[in-house]
Amino acid sequence: MASSAFVANMEQPLMVCVAPEDCEFFYEYFWRQRLEDSEGKASKKPKSSHFPFKVDLSRQLTAEFVGTAWLVATVVGSGIGGDRVSSDDGVALLGNTLATLGCLYVLITIFVKISGAHFNPAVSLAFCLRREMKPRLTACYVVAQFAGAFVGTLVAHLMWELPAVSWDGKTRDTAGEVAGEAVATFGLLLTIFGCIGSGNEREIPLAVALFVASGYWYTSSTAFANPAVTFGRCFTDSFAGIRPQDYGRFLGGQALGFVVALPFYGFMYEGSSIHGALGVLWRRPEGHVPKKKCASPDPSATQPPTVCADVKGESSCGNVASNELSSSVV
Repeated sequence: MASSAFVANMEQPLMVCVAPEDCEFFYEYFWRQRLEDSEGKASKKPKSSHFPFKVDLSRQLTAEFVGTAWLVATVVGSGIGGDRVSSDDGVALLGNTLATLGCLYVLITIFVKISGAHFNPAVSLAFCLRREMKPRLTACYVVAQFAGAFVGTLVAHLMWELPAVSWDGKTRDTAGEVAGEAVATFGLLLTIFGCIGSGNEREIPLAVALFVASGYWYTSSTAFANPAVTFGRCFTDSFAGIRPQDYGRFLGGQALGFVVALPFYGFMYEGSSIHGALGVLWRRPEGHVPKKKCASPDPSATQPPTVCADVKGESSCGNVASNELSSSVV
């Protein structure tokens, strides 16, 4: 049992704990509670309370693996199906677009409460650079996403009775296609974080699906905007494929869109200065104050337990008595 304390009716969340691992839980808990209170849906349960069990790392990685695999299987499979229905590339692209739009919306909706439904290393890395995701967890997500992308291509080939792997993908090596990837990646990240910044998180599944569907047509690259999906599409020679030797070019375009999107979001939605907004690229977003680790409680101590408080972005350490906090036991 750990002792903790809190102050009611605060204008900003107060994070109080006696052990380092408790800090993040309380920070998330109070923010979530205030959000639900503001919507008239007050709850005393933490974020994952709608599940009758703890959503652990294994379930999160499974969601990222399955979601990315399903997405790639949809992209590759619908491309193969469109090609077989008609020799017209326009018909194949239309089928590809509609299938991806529908699948993306469903996948994000069903997995968002488990893993966040990233299915994209660029999205996971963006959260990591914004200090909303730990580096080790990010690395695990990225591995699951790349593995899922490869398996997704295998599944699509299995359904359409094709060889498991084919390296003769489409040639995609023009400067225009690289620029298209930069634009698509910038737009995708801005769609996600723009919804978050404007308080429209619930619209993310539909917004992302619609953005990707439109990107199929207005970008010269058909909006891959995803390093893992691009990797998976290197193993097919179907309509959705890409030559392995062109992967680096697409990755470069995606990286360019990535490094522009994050500072742009900070500047537009968080009031950061240009210099401060750029700080996110080396994991130092403007306003961030490094957290101080909480000291573990000393059973023999006669003083009240040490607490770690984070109020309005400022970290301080003290004890329950000196901060005039009401104690409770959890």
